[in-house]
This record gives sequence, C-alpha cells and structure tokens, in this order.
Amino acid sequence: MTDVIILAGGIGSRLKSAVPKQFIEIDGCPIIVHTIKNFQDNPNIDHIIIVCLEKWIEYTKEIVKKYHLDKVTDVVPGGETGHISTRNGVYFLKNRLSEDDYVIIHDAARPIVYQDIIDDLIENLQRYERELKAQNANH
Repeated sequence: MTDVIILAGGIGSRLKSAVPKQFIEIDGCPIIVHTIKNFQDNPNIDHIIIVCLEKWIEYTKEIVKKYHLDKVTDVVPGGETGHISTRNGVYFLKNRLSEDDYVIIHDAARPIVYQDIIDDLIENLQRYERELKAQNANH
C-alpha cells in the first residue's frame, strides 16, 4: 500500500495573506485541492492523510467533502514547524503500516506533480526495496 502525507501546516506569512497559501483559490478551487487531486487520480496511491493547523482542520474536511476527495482518509493536526507536522503524520500512520507499505510526503502548496513523477517515485521505492532485500538475503 502507498499512503501520501500532504503537509498543509503553513500559514503563508511571507505571502501576507488572510488565509494560508494552500487554501488560496486558483482556477476555481484551493491550491490544496489541485495538489490532492494529483495523488487522488493516481491508481498507485491508496490513502491520503492531510496534516494541517488545528484551526483549519474543519475547513479542510469541508474541502475534502466538497471536491469528493475520497482517498483522503484523515485530517490530523500539525505542529509549529514542518518537521513536527511531518512527525505527526508519520506517527499517525505508524500503527497502520506494514513493512511493505510506502509513505510519500508532499507539500500542499506545491500543486504541480505529474503522474509520471509519482509513478517513477513508487517504482524507485519498489526497486530499492527489492535491492535491499537481495542484499540482506546475501548476508
């Protein structure tokens, strides 16, 4: 299984916007929707977890429902830094994952992710895992 953690914890302070940049609308919907759709549309992705600021969780859930983003299984609270938000997302998944699962982490405010990039990433993860297992078998 392949899970994606979408980090949506930024506040957009450099942008000086009333809303965090991942929630700014572009082409009729929030940037985060464009980002999620890239993973939503990929058949190799099983689940998407969004990590965001606590006060934006309900709004994020509304967006997920409104845009029918059905691979999004959870919206969890982030932290004060990207590092803490990443940790929160990984810790949230730790009891759900097996050693054969993959986790991809991506920033919500980076909506340009091509399908072949996602596919290449997963293929490389699988290749690396096969090589690692072969090395361990030889030792």
